[in-house]
Amino acid sequence: LHVFLSLFWRYMQTFAYRKEVLMSRFVTLKDVAEKAGTTVGTVSYVLNNKKGRYISDELRQRVLLAASELNYIKCNGASSLKGMYRKLIGILIPQFENQFFTRICLAAEEVFVQHGYDLIICDTFDEPEREKAIIHRLLSQRVDGIIITPTVDGAENTRIARDVGMNMVVVDRPLEGLEGYHWVTTNNYGCGFEGGRYL
Repeated sequence: LHVFLSLFWRYMQTFAYRKEVLMSRFVTLKDVAEKAGTTVGTVSYVLNNKKGRYISDELRQRVLLAASELNYIKCNGASSLKGMYRKLIGILIPQFENQFFTRICLAAEEVFVQHGYDLIICDTFDEPEREKAIIHRLLSQRVDGIIITPTVDGAENTRIARDVGMNMVVVDRPLEGLEGYHWVTTNNYGCGFEGGRYL
């Protein structure tokens, strides 16, 4: 697996995958507008299914047909620059091999996909510095929310996310010394008590 990933990463760095080449392969709103014989603003209005402005059925169908024929794919990154949701959720867990955290990821994906969201799942390996770097990358990606099982430095590492008002849910482990955040956990003491009483 490591050999495969190494080769894949090297391939991603080749000329075929450089940013300028990759971007040139995607159809833009301008391309769709030229094919449909209308303006970029009208194309954006139609493809984002906005309401409140009159667009004739003929023009609407022309735009949709042009987008379909050109294989237009909406750029969520561009949407985020306009203050719109990117439909991306970041999940930080400490151990992929731990089934407890794997099930959290699977359950989260099942729910979020139903609402049109994609997940970025990251393994911190329980390393605070790695956790901090991942949080910064997720914020730079303009994710809409973060689900995190924090490391021992989680309180400090998540400070920037809290400062910018990022939607965040903490799972299992608390952010030590902090209050007023969303925390989902199990009652280990209660479960142990009930288990012992049953036995």
